[in-house]
Amino acid sequence: MALRTGSQYLAALRDGRTVIHDGRAVDVSEAPGFAATAATVAQFYDFQNLASMAEIMSYTSEDGERVGMAFIEPRSREDLRRRAAAYAAWAEVSCGLMARSPDYMSTCLAALGGISRVFEGVDPVLAARARKIYIDARTRDLCYTHTFSEPFKVLPPASEGSEPAPSCRVVRETADGLVISGARALATLAPFSDMNFDLPGGALCVREGQPWLAGFVMPSSAPGLRWICRDTLGGSGREASLSSRCDEMDCVALFDECLIPWEQVYLLVPADTPFPAMPLVMAGLQHHVVVRCVAKTRLFVGLAHLIAESSRVGQFVNVRAKIGEMIGFLNTMEAFAMAAIEGAIEDPETGHCVPHPASVEAGVTMYSEFHGKMVHHLLDLGGSRYMSTPQAATLDLLGGLVEDHFRGRAESGRDNVALFRLAWDLVGSGWGSRHNLYERFHFGDATLRKSAAYLHHDMDGAVGMVRRLLKLPAAGGFSTGAEG
Repeated sequence: MALRTGSQYLAALRDGRTVIHDGRAVDVSEAPGFAATAATVAQFYDFQNLASMAEIMSYTSEDGERVGMAFIEPRSREDLRRRAAAYAAWAEVSCGLMARSPDYMSTCLAALGGISRVFEGVDPVLAARARKIYIDARTRDLCYTHTFSEPFKVLPPASEGSEPAPSCRVVRETADGLVISGARALATLAPFSDMNFDLPGGALCVREGQPWLAGFVMPSSAPGLRWICRDTLGGSGREASLSSRCDEMDCVALFDECLIPWEQVYLLVPADTPFPAMPLVMAGLQHHVVVRCVAKTRLFVGLAHLIAESSRVGQFVNVRAKIGEMIGFLNTMEAFAMAAIEGAIEDPETGHCVPHPASVEAGVTMYSEFHGKMVHHLLDLGGSRYMSTPQAATLDLLGGLVEDHFRGRAESGRDNVALFRLAWDLVGSGWGSRHNLYERFHFGDATLRKSAAYLHHDMDGAVGMVRRLLKLPAAGGFSTGAEG
């Protein structure tokens, strides 16, 4: 099928999937709180079909089909630039607010295509399956979600001194495939996806008394699979112009005797099997995050500037400092995006050109703090004015009084109220709070990531520099390290 359209995507959602919200099953293509997001995902597919976007959003595969650019297996820095340009194009349209747009997991599937070459040395059958899963996703232009962590679970009493059993497990193996039961989290965009990609480490099985890891994909409408949704957070219409368009939804997946056909099992190995290439999957996903966050930070800067202008506070040094710091965040994220490509490395195992891992890791870790600071700055800049924003129907009732009392320095009172409601949707609403939580934790706690950076950093260069200085004589110049 290659590139599909928005209407084809929406039709595929009506497949009998079980999405549970507020105690009942919902049709996500029509249900309030869901339909608007489905329409926005459909817009992504229509966007990549625009003639003007053809060279940016798609490429011709080795099969001669036009496919989504995010599915490319990057072999060079130029391929990474092309993929980043596609990320950026949609991020600009969505203002960086769709963290799990389809191109996010398309990148993961492309990485699986590369890692299939690594699997060849472990199990040729697994390698062939992994490659086939990638090609299928690319050819059918599928939208994937993914499950990757444990939901809430009951820990054993401390006296027992044992680890809790995994929430998701293989209950038996059959001639047709693996049968799994349990729960997995945290599937963002799941109600709007075609397929689920369960990352390795999810379903544990026991073979010959030893734990094994299972990785698999499955249709989002698979029998026995239920998606358990959090509250919907999107507003409506003019009252919430951001959240009404893209509440991506987060879910826990419940598996009840789900059969995973063998052709959908891409990993089944002893738990201690090393896969050096697996961390490189994260580099591709983190590159997507960094590029998206450039657009999102630009949105914050624009809102901050317009709010300062409307409130006539732009002349104050403290206000300029807040906006200036946000501009610094924007410049920093742009630098990380460039460093990801310019410092890219070739991975000999997969044959892929990989975004510079340290740069994208640092970008994701730092943005988890940048985002919270920008939220704080916008709240400071708007202050009590966020509480002076009547609803659209009230503005209609007030008529000319809107211009007398709600205009600020905007072109009209309605424009000014819309500006502050837009900013509040981003930083003060339930939807905005979820965004802040997402940016803080979607790649793990920043403190732990910083600790890991310290533990894994090669200190030879830094320590060597200090030791060289300690060896200098009392007088004279610096050591070049090249002295005889």
